Amino acid sequence: MRAGGITMSRYWLFAICLSFVLISVPRFFWAKKRPQNGKRAWETYVKGSVPLGIFSSVCTICSTLIGATSMIVVAQWVTSFGDSAAWYLIAPGIGLILLGLAGVEAIRNCPGVLMPEYFSHRVVKFVFSLFIIVLYTLIMGAQITGFAKIATGFNIPYFWGLILCGSVITLYVGLGGFRSVVDTDIVQFILITMAVLILFFFFGNPQKIDYKTLINPFGGEMHWQTGCLFIAMGFMMFVAQENHQRIKAAKNAQIAKMSCVISGVIVILFAILLASVGHSTVLDATDPIPLAMRHLNPICGLLVSMGLLAAALSTADSALNIATSQMSIIVMPREKLNKIVIFCFQLLCLILAITIAHFFKSISKIILLCVNIYVGIALPLVASVFLLRNERHRIVILCATTLVFLTGLLFNFSTPALPALGAGLCFIIIFRISKKCA
Repeated sequence: MRAGGITMSRYWLFAICLSFVLISVPRFFWAKKRPQNGKRAWETYVKGSVPLGIFSSVCTICSTLIGATSMIVVAQWVTSFGDSAAWYLIAPGIGLILLGLAGVEAIRNCPGVLMPEYFSHRVVKFVFSLFIIVLYTLIMGAQITGFAKIATGFNIPYFWGLILCGSVITLYVGLGGFRSVVDTDIVQFILITMAVLILFFFFGNPQKIDYKTLINPFGGEMHWQTGCLFIAMGFMMFVAQENHQRIKAAKNAQIAKMSCVISGVIVILFAILLASVGHSTVLDATDPIPLAMRHLNPICGLLVSMGLLAAALSTADSALNIATSQMSIIVMPREKLNKIVIFCFQLLCLILAITIAHFFKSISKIILLCVNIYVGIALPLVASVFLLRNERHRIVILCATTLVFLTGLLFNFSTPALPALGAGLCFIIIFRISKKCA
């Protein structure tokens, strides 16, 4: 990658990756003093053993949501479709604010840490667990793809960029589990913030933003289905597994509430800054942020690259932690788990994600598929936890949303999540009305 006419060395990339691994080393030695096996080892891996304060909560929520794909996709789509594309991040930001104001107490009162644990029926729990594994493996694949594409600018081939990203997150997540994810997220959020501010300072064009279009998710050249999907992404924050993890890991409900609200405001501000970058006169719609590297001086180019790499890692490590946690308790009882077994499951999840990244190099397509699965199936199913008590009703909702979603994919419907979400909400309303009538 050439920044200001100078090609950045691959050793910078190795140094960045090594620094994130070293951040997690203290967690590894701290954990060795408290040997854990079985259920306790799994809970430490998925939730951590030390409650989160407000600073660490805000950093980990923001850095997980603002991945490299989000930064690239927002700037790219604004360039192509107009300012309404910023709702890809604005809607989740609003959703985080609403989550902090209205949803934290309900989530903290739910049993377990992972969302499938909220259900008592074995079939629902098992099928939803599979959805979570598939979903977060796809998300991890998208982030690894973003990392590998950025790594090519450091003279590292695409395939070896995939291997490097996978190796780094496997090492530091394996060393400290959820707490390593949080520790690295703090540093990664600082790097992401620097990258966004540098991009805005050099390429931001706020005068070109059409604020009437920006506040309208259906404005510009965005298709109405995409606008609806973006709005649904706001509600998706209520059922995002990473948010549930962080809410339950917070010291208390008040810290969890404040963290969600502050994170939502920060995400919205980042969305506006990235929309401004999308209006730059020196960029194009194909790959605006990587193209920006060629117009930056060496130091700024390196900082932006570090921010993009950190953004990819910050989302990929959370996805790895969630997918591994879910896969391990499906295959084995928690009592038989230990760090070595969990690490083996990490490697399996990583192999699946790298395979996805190797064969599907389009970041936006992978992300849109993930969003569709979350909105179409996970959102109505988790909503049924809070709105319905009958487990059989939840089975009906799971079957209906899955069937409608797969039908939409079969007929090549661009946003199969919308009819699936509609079907799920219709059944929830019918069951609620029938309960009142009874």
